Amino acid sequence: MTEDQAPLTGADLIKGTPVIYAGPDNPRLISPHAAFTVLCKGHPGRISDPDWHHIRVEWVLLEDEPISYGAGFCLERTADRPDGYVPGLVRISESSFEDLAKQFRSVANQQ
Repeated sequence: MTEDQAPLTGADLIKGTPVIYAGPDNPRLISPHAAFTVLCKGHPGRISDPDWHHIRVEWVLLEDEPISYGAGFCLERTADRPDGYVPGLVRISESSFEDLAKQFRSVANQQ
């Protein structure tokens, strides 16, 4: 993780929070006609539904794919992390999100 990245915690569950997918690569619920056919490690998105039972993320260039509106993540609470954390998601800064989104759009335009 870089200095502008942090594990996503319960306190970060706010609509619009920028995140990246922490992997592993996941082709589940992505059509072969999408800009990207795999949700890969480092893919940027924004929390669209912060319900801790089913946290949904709108992934850049996968907004209309089930991976953005049907798949979700869950907040996990442990004795050493009573506020919880979200496996699979990492919080990033707004500037990192903008940079990554631009990179992903550039790659998609070259395909």
